[in-house]
Amino acid sequence: MGLIIWISSTLGRVLPGRGGLYPATKWAAEGFAESLHYQLNPFGVDVVIVEPGSFPTPAISKSMPAQEQHIVSEYAAVAPPPNGVQPAPDYRPPDPQEIADAILQLVELPAGQRPLRQVVGPVFTEGVADYNRIYEQVRAKLEASLRRPDQAITWNRR
Repeated sequence: MGLIIWISSTLGRVLPGRGGLYPATKWAAEGFAESLHYQLNPFGVDVVIVEPGSFPTPAISKSMPAQEQHIVSEYAAVAPPPNGVQPAPDYRPPDPQEIADAILQLVELPAGQRPLRQVVGPVFTEGVADYNRIYEQVRAKLEASLRRPDQAITWNRR
């Protein structure tokens, strides 16, 4: 019937300890897309969140340098960026075609059989699918508990 594919990021699920606005907006977008997933499902519309890991994009080269370099230095002194990590000699950057291929696979899946989330890529994805699976188990348990009469909250005046 219908399919909405929402492109997010693994940073929409797991923070590496820093990130600022980018992961914050991805977390918000994931919440909205997940809400749509549950709201539209009864109408035959699948909503899938595609979570790419790190892929080479022009975003880094287009970022603006901070004007106040002394502030950047103060932050770096407290929380220095990771350094000294070198890629393996046979390292190849991920190919963005992987994302297109994952989207095609989702489109070709029968309606109603698509996952809520699909992790894509080899960089910054390890463990994210496990995190998503455990999250779904905990979410289902919470949802079931909210259906119990002792958990029902009514705000009507009596």
